[in-house]
Amino acid sequence: MEEKKLEWIDCGLDEWRKYVENNDDPAKYYIYRYDGGIRQEGYYKGEFKLNVEDEEHFEEYFNDYFYYGYPNYRDKNHPNADGSECEMAFGSGTSGVTSFEWE
Repeated sequence: MEEKKLEWIDCGLDEWRKYVENNDDPAKYYIYRYDGGIRQEGYYKGEFKLNVEDEEHFEEYFNDYFYYGYPNYRDKNHPNADGSECEMAFGSGTSGVTSFEWE
């Protein structure tokens, strides 16, 4: 997503609710937890305006966006490739993301 089609908005529930109510953007609210604590809360402005290709990219690197703040491009087929720190953190349950939508 080098084109910056998504913008992370770090905010609380009230600010997110006001944004969703006042804009034509049903943004999901995300809570990212790491090592037992909340590290990030907010939404991605523009997520529901992504085209199919960009949406697939976002889904593929979803955990990376929270863990690193950007996609971690690496050759998973390289003979010496091990799991990334992100994959290990999410795989072990140390990291996790909860999301919900305003109804």
